[in-house]
Amino acid sequence: MTGKIGSTTLQAGSGSLVDGLARSVISKVSATPHQRRFRRVEIGSKVLYAAVMDRSGFHHEQVVADLSALCISPADIVDHCIPQVANTLGADWVADRLDFASVTVASARLFGLCKTVGENWDNIRSGLNARSLLLTTMERESHILGPAVLSDQLRRRGHSVLLHSNANPQSLREKVSQEQFDGILFSISTWQALESAVQAI
Repeated sequence: MTGKIGSTTLQAGSGSLVDGLARSVISKVSATPHQRRFRRVEIGSKVLYAAVMDRSGFHHEQVVADLSALCISPADIVDHCIPQVANTLGADWVADRLDFASVTVASARLFGLCKTVGENWDNIRSGLNARSLLLTTMERESHILGPAVLSDQLRRRGHSVLLHSNANPQSLREKVSQEQFDGILFSISTWQALESAVQAI
């Protein structure tokens, strides 16, 4: 099966029919990035959900390659795909479609993916308005995916962000004495963690 250049006709001369279909879909989606971006992210979120729920294992490199094939950038993975999958996992848990262990494993995989594709902390302020920030969660705070997403978003805006999980007053004093921060941000998801943050502050 062949087609002319620029045509939407399937081209399977160099591979299987499925390969030709996949290439045609990707080229069509890529040709209209603004109109199809939402749809790409939606499909990518479904691909990511299936990947984090795979009982046989989770391979960061393959997931990133699959999402890249859909023209989904690392920023869109962090800003859109990961939060959408996290929301779906939460809804599935509330509706008793998933048990706590499955949600925990899937969330840990999302966290690992966020760290894989996200920006690293370098303690270098690249611009005049850039800040050095300490983003922390308090001890016994189990929700760390949101802070990981936020830290990557802040880093992409030029800020240097150190993510400090499971903090207590002593560990915060040590961090502040070792590095010079312009601000400390607390990520809180429970009343207990809020009380711990108030005591730490």
